Amino acid sequence: MRRILGTLCYFGILAADAAAAYFSYQAYEETISYYQGFITFMPLFIVSYWFNTFFLQLFSGVDKSGRPYINKILKRILADFATLLSIALLGFWVYIFVARSLYTSF
Repeated sequence: MRRILGTLCYFGILAADAAAAYFSYQAYEETISYYQGFITFMPLFIVSYWFNTFFLQLFSGVDKSGRPYINKILKRILADFATLLSIALLGFWVYIFVARSLYTSF
């Protein structure tokens, strides 16, 4: 059951990051407002962080036979990939903030 829930959490990470990327791109292309994009991005970013935490906790530990639920290296790679994807999206918002908001202020 932990493997199934952990896998669902990882797909939740990817889905939340994909939705956040979609709304970030729409804000970049100005099909939605900057503020609407940011207000939509932040909850998706938080959900992605939560699912990453759940993923790590579900796959830490061992089953009844004493084997880990997932290879530790694979777990670390998957978690680091999800974290880097989320940080890249956050960095994209920093770029949008500097390019769109600050640029129009001056």
